[in-house]
Amino acid sequence: VLAEFHKKNAAAYTAPSYRDVTVVHLDPAVLAKEIRPAEKQLRGEYESRLAALSNPERRQIQQILVHDEALARKVHRLLTEGRSFTDTATQVAKVKVSNLDLGNLRKTELPAKLSEIAFGMEQGAVGAPVKTALGWHILHVVKIQAGSTPSFEKVRKRIAHDLSREQAVDALIEIANKFEDSLAGGT
Repeated sequence: VLAEFHKKNAAAYTAPSYRDVTVVHLDPAVLAKEIRPAEKQLRGEYESRLAALSNPERRQIQQILVHDEALARKVHRLLTEGRSFTDTATQVAKVKVSNLDLGNLRKTELPAKLSEIAFGMEQGAVGAPVKTALGWHILHVVKIQAGSTPSFEKVRKRIAHDLSREQAVDALIEIANKFEDSLAGGT
């Protein structure tokens, strides 16, 4: 009877299992607070990140695209005489208003031939007809948004934080390898 009772209630008479655990917590954020990258390193990183940190010039561009050179020249003449771009596009070139706006583009977002023209014009200017494989393009620069490049001082703190973090990760990898070697050696 006792054996049967013990079998049914074994959990009440069993001591829990215990383990001793040692934890090593390696946090790059903690180590990064102690790392101060050199000024030369910060400036070098600034130079290498300059393209990513900069905002290139953008231009809001409209386009009339036609397949006939004579029509392209007629449209351009009317535009240079002061006629509205939208009216000329819809009434003379028979282009839908929804097809006029190319958007707010960087120089690299246009084919090279069109890019050189669009980024060589002043705001409000209309370019002469240009032929590409798609047809005859007449470009209109609606708005120019100047590009900007942040100064070193403006982004110094962020670059220092990023470099500290990268160096901390590298240091922790080295520490972890030494730790594993010590454990493997019986320490």
